[in-house]
Amino acid sequence: MEILATFITDRFSVLKDFWKRTKTNKKKAKFYGTDESENLDLGGMILIIDWKNKKILKRKKIKTPAGFDFERNKIYVNTSGNSISQLSKNLIIKKRITHPFLNDIHSLNVTFSNSLLIASTGLDAIIELDKRGNELFKWFATDYGYNIDPRGRRRKIDKKINHRHKKYPTLKQTTHLNSAIYVGKTKHFPKTIYCSLFHQGEIIAVDKETGNFKVILRNLNHPHSIYKIKNKIILSDTESNNLVFADINFGNIRKIKLKGFNWIQDVSLLKNGNFLVCDANNNRIVEVNLKIKKVVSEFHFNKEWRIYQTKQIK
Repeated sequence: MEILATFITDRFSVLKDFWKRTKTNKKKAKFYGTDESENLDLGGMILIIDWKNKKILKRKKIKTPAGFDFERNKIYVNTSGNSISQLSKNLIIKKRITHPFLNDIHSLNVTFSNSLLIASTGLDAIIELDKRGNELFKWFATDYGYNIDPRGRRRKIDKKINHRHKKYPTLKQTTHLNSAIYVGKTKHFPKTIYCSLFHQGEIIAVDKETGNFKVILRNLNHPHSIYKIKNKIILSDTESNNLVFADINFGNIRKIKLKGFNWIQDVSLLKNGNFLVCDANNNRIVEVNLKIKKVVSEFHFNKEWRIYQTKQIK
């Protein structure tokens, strides 16, 4: 079994020092994040791990990668937050995909139609591109009522400029929309996208045909990582350390609390039926068997590495 993992930094102490200097004190505020832009060299890397033997098979330095997906022998991973790199299974970069609306990418997923659905978090936007970088769809939360940031400032995005090299700190984003996945027909819309809003603690359904949306789940604590697994949905209720399961319509919601975990950044399904959980603040990737509610296996990594996403690729 081989696992691909992204680490947004391999110099986490540098990032933590920046947070310490700039982060809002949560005890005195309802919001979470920073109001300042960072211009730091945070490094970053992707790994392929032999999960059975807990051995790193391949490692590649790549600047601040977060979301990725794969198909056959192609891996798509965000690079520097503002472009997408297509890599071979040996982690060799074959090409790059860019677009003016790519800013602080947090997730990307290959769709049924072989396009890329992207959470352009810096712009509070969902962007769909083909493999050449042509725009197929766009949805900006600021156009649908989410236009006030956590400090009460109104946000208006200029869609005529190139945003790739601009910096928009977390607290100047109105939603910190960090994950988006296309699921097709649901009871909500004929062509449904689900996405997570970090600041609001909400999951919303977006109609790809009209842009209309519905809030379908509230009261989450900084959610991430929505995935469709057959006809089920799974996501991370990150700060509450819950895994959230639902049917395709977001009914029959079930939350499972993982004790001893601290900041569940991501969760994905393994081929053996177990789940792979990124336990970020404990510096480990954990295989969990939910049927017996036990940790089966775990991989500990350097405290200077900050995990973002994992998936089984072989």
